[in-house]
Amino acid sequence: MDAGDNPQVGGKSKTSNEAFLKNLDRVLNEQNCEISLILCTHLHTDHFGGIQSVVDKYGQHIEVGMLPAPPHTLSIFTVENLIKRDLIEELEMMPSGYQNGRYVHQTFTDEELPPWKDEDLSWDIAGRSKSEIQADYSYQRSHYNFYKKWEDSKQTGINGRSLKHGEVIKVEGATLRVVKSPGHAENHISFVIDEEHSIFSGDNVLGYGTTMFAELYDYMGTLESMQRFSPVRLYPGHGPYIADGRGLLDRYRAHREAREYQVYEWLKEVNSSNEFPTSMEIAKSLYTSTPENRIRQAQENVEKILIKLLREGKCNCYTDNSKTIKGELPEYGYIQHLDDNLIWMINDEVSPEYENKFNDYVSEIMDAMFDVDDVDGRKAMQSKSGIGGVIKNNSKL
Repeated sequence: MDAGDNPQVGGKSKTSNEAFLKNLDRVLNEQNCEISLILCTHLHTDHFGGIQSVVDKYGQHIEVGMLPAPPHTLSIFTVENLIKRDLIEELEMMPSGYQNGRYVHQTFTDEELPPWKDEDLSWDIAGRSKSEIQADYSYQRSHYNFYKKWEDSKQTGINGRSLKHGEVIKVEGATLRVVKSPGHAENHISFVIDEEHSIFSGDNVLGYGTTMFAELYDYMGTLESMQRFSPVRLYPGHGPYIADGRGLLDRYRAHREAREYQVYEWLKEVNSSNEFPTSMEIAKSLYTSTPENRIRQAQENVEKILIKLLREGKCNCYTDNSKTIKGELPEYGYIQHLDDNLIWMINDEVSPEYENKFNDYVSEIMDAMFDVDDVDGRKAMQSKSGIGGVIKNNSKL
């Protein structure tokens, strides 16, 4: 399951891949078994990067199973639009983001970049600047290149297999259930192992610290579904396994909800004084010890919370203080930046349809976690409380 970084970028990635292959060879010999299928939890390079080395060593007959990525997956969407606009040559002129085998998110200013033949960025669903697209390029190009190889397996030597939400994979001694679990990445999947009532969590839960997420609404739905399942253990994509699976999920959720509550209550209080702040104003008020050069990241965190509150019907936003025109966001895709001028306001009343939609979302995730005949198990886990609008946003904020 997953295969680490791409050794071709050198440095630590090459060293870790060599150690990984050595350990894999040892285990296969000890257990007297062979590889027939590699499961990839999501389209991030530290999970798919080493797959080619495994296939090269053990045979191109090995299938590579992954959930197909929607066309608005940011890496794929970005590179395809850059190709469409004939901008690849300009982006390739700048240094690669890979240094000593690791991707380093470089920062540029627009002035440092060469002119682009087409600098209209209205197509970008993530709302990025020219310099931000450049900074993302090396990383996202590696995603795009692998995904195209996986899609076109007959010509590339990667034997791609499209996994489906709810699919069951059986081997001797283990039954795995494929569970679509977005939030960290658009095509993220986890795997329930029936025999242990446990979950291979990918990057939704880690063996240390906390994880990054691209979309908070989706992520919290994934987290709640795993909580209700109440796994005995969690086997994360990074770090050691977690013996107290439910306990860690409870702590993860409490951590996320604490920051969300802080944003909600602060916004509600200032709204009561007839003040309607921007996301940057919220960030500067709550992240008081954050240095100026990192406040943009704090703003991004606040925006993810605001988008979640919006999708839950708990807040709204407008283009100016007249509150006559609601803000807009792309219909599809995980949003990276919103318009800095949007102002935010808590809604006094929330329609029950929002809670119902979220419950439906959680229930659809959970449908894949149980045997179709396990009616009692389904009822027990779903009795406490929504993959309806996982990627699709409301066209109006």
